[in-house]
Amino acid sequence: MTLMKKRVLFILLILPVAVSGQQKEKDIPEKSISGVLNQMKDMPHAFQMLVLKTITNIDFEKEELTYLLSSGEVITGNPNDDESITVFWQKIAEDNKVKEICNVPFGCTLLEAKNILCKKFGDPLYITDDIILYENKWYGGNLFDTLVFWFQSDGKRNYFNKAALCIYASDKEEAIGIKNRLHKRFSKRYSLMMGEDSDMSMGGLQPVPNSHLINEPTVGCTSSELGYGFDINIVEKDDYKHPYFVRILYGPYEFVNEEF
Repeated sequence: MTLMKKRVLFILLILPVAVSGQQKEKDIPEKSISGVLNQMKDMPHAFQMLVLKTITNIDFEKEELTYLLSSGEVITGNPNDDESITVFWQKIAEDNKVKEICNVPFGCTLLEAKNILCKKFGDPLYITDDIILYENKWYGGNLFDTLVFWFQSDGKRNYFNKAALCIYASDKEEAIGIKNRLHKRFSKRYSLMMGEDSDMSMGGLQPVPNSHLINEPTVGCTSSELGYGFDINIVEKDDYKHPYFVRILYGPYEFVNEEF
């Protein structure tokens, strides 16, 4: 087995990291929001958490919810007006969808992704029919030691559906510092949740519908299964020089839906 295959397999073997729990939201007033919560109970957990964060900003005097979009626009919705609140949640969901990484749109073909990545990073270190791998590339002001882009196929074409960007750390303290820095950066763009042990942050929404999502955390479930667009987590590995790494994991997203 080649060194490149071993590296890719390692990242795959520690994928996905299980979600051990969720940080509790602050107490929310009971007035006027029970209906909203009932409407959301069958939605993916990621969207439920987004709703919980949003309804803490309810203005009871105006009977109005507010949300700051990533564009800087403040939108409002009236929980008692079906049309108003539907448009409100649609805008929030669209704003939190993860649509691309490294300028590569999720759902594009391997050839399309390769063309974009080659222009940005140069020739990849390793490429197959379903993986593109780079090492030591700058992106978003961070030097990533490993960048892996995965593709799924329906037999006719392939789709970019998963990515991992990793930064190595010499000890746990350094890893925590890197993870916290990334959390702060991502929180400017997405609504984030943090796991109980703080080694994982989760945020964003998936770019395509997924029939396999779950609405409640269970033992061993992953952030992807809960509907989150990405997670940032600390992973321990067997390497005396870099025993930890911090990984931003996008997906996997289900662009291929196989039905009977």
